[in-house]
Amino acid sequence: MLALNKPQKVLLGRILSESGQQSARNDALGFRANNEEIIPALDALEAERLVERKDNKYALSLLAIAEMATENYEAEKLIFLCNLVFPILRSRYKMNPKAPEVSLANLTGLTDLPIEDVRKALACLLQTPIWGGYSDLHALGASVTPSEAILKYRTLDDVLDQMRQWTRPRREAAEAREKQQKFGILESPSNLASDMGKPCGLFGCAVIYLDIDDLKAINTALTEVVVDEYVLPKIHSLLARSVEHIGFAYAEGGDEITIFLPNASEEMAVAYANAIHRQIGSLIFESDAKEIHVTASIGIACSGPEREIERELVKKRANLAMRQVKKGGKNGVAVWVKD
Repeated sequence: MLALNKPQKVLLGRILSESGQQSARNDALGFRANNEEIIPALDALEAERLVERKDNKYALSLLAIAEMATENYEAEKLIFLCNLVFPILRSRYKMNPKAPEVSLANLTGLTDLPIEDVRKALACLLQTPIWGGYSDLHALGASVTPSEAILKYRTLDDVLDQMRQWTRPRREAAEAREKQQKFGILESPSNLASDMGKPCGLFGCAVIYLDIDDLKAINTALTEVVVDEYVLPKIHSLLARSVEHIGFAYAEGGDEITIFLPNASEEMAVAYANAIHRQIGSLIFESDAKEIHVTASIGIACSGPEREIERELVKKRANLAMRQVKKGGKNGVAVWVKD
């Protein structure tokens, strides 16, 4: 199994339900524009080829659909359709390996399915390595031709198992950096120590400690369920986008985030922290969270490139700077300074 986390499954389900698998109304750019808070998670799924975009249309991979089938009706239906069509294709090849071509019209009759359902099944099955050829599925007289490779697989599950074997090395590389388990958006704090142990560049490094103000009160007002659905994932996604190509963000908890900026001077870290402070303050939330306004208290501590020993203390100092912001009324940015 692919072991997708809950946020990934929710996102895949949204693509499947809002966009429509292989549908003419499947507008990838429109989907991204309407769901900008989850773009980093969406990009990660694209990188792993669980979601594919072609001609501005999104399609879920067959592996992703199979993973979701036990808890998503649309995915379950697609796998059901594939399980009806696959054995017929295999049987067709066995009966006449020299001319195994079969038309969509034939498949419609053999499966007793509407032609649109046959198209949906074939659109998924075209991702598998069983084909000798196929035509445009929407063309008049469309047909598909299974190849000898289909004989290697007795069932669709056999095909899926083989595809998982092929994708495992790529997924292991993508997952080498462990994510925080709850939302799967920011990094696990377990990565911080190894990141800080690497050479940090000409400008040294900076650690930024960010704490969302009054989260306990927000949880009480909205309930933790609402906060976990509409508030925290949006904040985490914003922070994930903010560190792209410049650093890393680690979720210590729902409301506490550590940010590591390698090769960053104090001036650069302060500029970043002020920018992200403004971004968080301007976030607009949806549904039951639309009335709330979120602020953050942010502390910064830096280490020069030559002072390797100080890196052990940088996170603690950033936390102390954040606490000074809290004591001063919250909703601000402070830099740790030696007494």
